Amino acid sequence: MTYVINYETVAKITQGSKQACIYGFSSCLYSVIYDLCQEEGSCLERVYDYRIGDIFEDAGLRSRRTLEGHLMVQIGATSEKRGCFKAALVVLIFENYRRYHERLPLIPLLFCLDIDDNPFPLRPEDMTARTPAGAKKLETPSEVRRCFRLACEFPDEIIRAVANATFKFIKVVKIPREKHILLDFTEMAAPWRHERWEMLWKARKALPKAPRAEKRYPWRNELLGLLRSYTIPPSLVLPSRAAAAHPTLSSVKAAASPSLSSPTPAAQMIMVASASGASDAAALPPAIQPAVSGAAARSAAAPSPRKSGACSCCVIL
Repeated sequence: MTYVINYETVAKITQGSKQACIYGFSSCLYSVIYDLCQEEGSCLERVYDYRIGDIFEDAGLRSRRTLEGHLMVQIGATSEKRGCFKAALVVLIFENYRRYHERLPLIPLLFCLDIDDNPFPLRPEDMTARTPAGAKKLETPSEVRRCFRLACEFPDEIIRAVANATFKFIKVVKIPREKHILLDFTEMAAPWRHERWEMLWKARKALPKAPRAEKRYPWRNELLGLLRSYTIPPSLVLPSRAAAAHPTLSSVKAAASPSLSSPTPAAQMIMVASASGASDAAALPPAIQPAVSGAAARSAAAPSPRKSGACSCCVIL
């Protein structure tokens, strides 16, 4: 049976973005959705997938070249397919961090997490377990955990807010038609909004880790290093008067108190400015101001104090 996508729903979830990254589990038809999003008539002009995290996958460098011509910086990239999926998430978040500061629309990531009659439904216990019970090797929730670490645990507050605005978890709905199956989508709350997630994550953190000489892909250190070296192009630096009108970095700590089903306030501000392609200082989210100085943005790399075992997006700082 042929699959057809409801592009109107895709446009609504992506807020009209012309670019998107497609992720998910094979049981949720993410690869089918990736292919369909590139067909003629799609609402998207450029579609990315895990290959932006593959150091060897780049025929003509197109797989990580944006519509604007910018080449995404690879972070923790690897040639191992399973590692590429996690690395690509970090690549996209740093690209969106740059786009946020340079007043470009964010590139959303559609994560196909569930589907009608899902043969491998994921529970919070599976996503937080070190060895998911009954999970197939390729049906791994490790990418969900990387999303969580970027959206809730990463020490830089703007990265956390950008990640919350970027990740869009969806359920695929199959609607039978006479000659095809229409694939529609409903947006879901992030898995870590589940009431049992915090308890299960604490239990995971308490388990002993397998001994190893060193971390194979130190993506956190690489990303922090890029944040410290990033400089906003001079043409985009806010005038001092306009910058003074914006609150300091502490304002983005609104990201610390999300609801279970909606983006954090800081993430919402980032999404609004991104979707509008904000070009004037007054339209920029408050978090832009401290990054203008450079030094203030780099200071955000220091971890914020939080309750032990709880994620920083779920605790009032």
